[in-house]
Amino acid sequence: MNILTPTCAALLFITPLAAQEPSPGDMRSANARLNFSVPDAPAFTILNYTPSVIIRPSTVKEVGLAVADFVRGGSVLPKAFAAEFSPGLLVGGSTLTIRQYNANPFWYRARISVASRTFDDKTGRIQASLGLRLTLTDEADPRTDRAFIQDLSNLALSINQTIARKVQIAPPTGTGPINVEAADVEALEEEVDRLRAKQRDEKWNANIAELAAAVRFSSTDSLARNAVADKYQAWIAGSFRVAQWGQFIFNLSGSLERSAALRLDSSSIAMNSRFYFGSNSMKVYGEGQIVAVDQSPALYLFSVGGEINPISSFWLEFAAGFEKRGKDPAIIRTVFHVRWSLPEVFAFP
Repeated sequence: MNILTPTCAALLFITPLAAQEPSPGDMRSANARLNFSVPDAPAFTILNYTPSVIIRPSTVKEVGLAVADFVRGGSVLPKAFAAEFSPGLLVGGSTLTIRQYNANPFWYRARISVASRTFDDKTGRIQASLGLRLTLTDEADPRTDRAFIQDLSNLALSINQTIARKVQIAPPTGTGPINVEAADVEALEEEVDRLRAKQRDEKWNANIAELAAAVRFSSTDSLARNAVADKYQAWIAGSFRVAQWGQFIFNLSGSLERSAALRLDSSSIAMNSRFYFGSNSMKVYGEGQIVAVDQSPALYLFSVGGEINPISSFWLEFAAGFEKRGKDPAIIRTVFHVRWSLPEVFAFP
């Protein structure tokens, strides 16, 4: 194999091959990234494109994107978009190390989200939102898992040493590419892949606790002129491990919204629970929700859905359920989301 640049796994350390053996703390934080699912951000949930107001706790990612609300008004283009990002991870970029991350994980886990939704195709009315997510505890975070980081570090070092040995025994041609036997390095890179897969399978349903908040703005036209903040919402969210195959999620949230009289006097309290059954890459779930709305009948929701990871870091979610408010007839609701985050093999330039 012609080695003109280090392999992806060898890039785990920002050190030359001949340098002194690095410690696990010197490893780039970005290279400990794992392909866990990408849940809806607080800014996305507050847009009310779906009756569920659940926030799913998740391990921090540099960037996560989501689109939804595909079929409306005869169009199949998504009407709702969202992005969630960690300012700390993005600012740190390729220079952020595991040691630096672990010095202040609360800061790096803090995430900001933005979202927008075309609410009315005829008038161009839109909604936009801004959200914040704070993680209190996260047992799934690979950057704070010492055993995982040590194992990943050992494999990266072995790859570096393998390449270094080939370089040392290669004849000094002076210029040109270095020829390295592919099998040795590829076998170690396969070990890296197996280690990551094992970590994903074991930690996809780990315990996580979060706080979140969001504000929604509404405008009567597509240019967002005279936008008004018309809803505020806050969440307490927790996910709990159930053996190797399950995850239980519970949310308690409250909101304050402008009523028809344009006053911030419509309040609500919601309780949500969701149970996942499956694995990191493929799972099904059932969800129940009750929302007590001030001076209005309570809203009930029951839905079932699934989530799959068909390729790389793309995730698909689909769900269907019944929504019932007071004595009104039940309404069938369906949801389809497409989400994306940075893949495991990505490296900042």
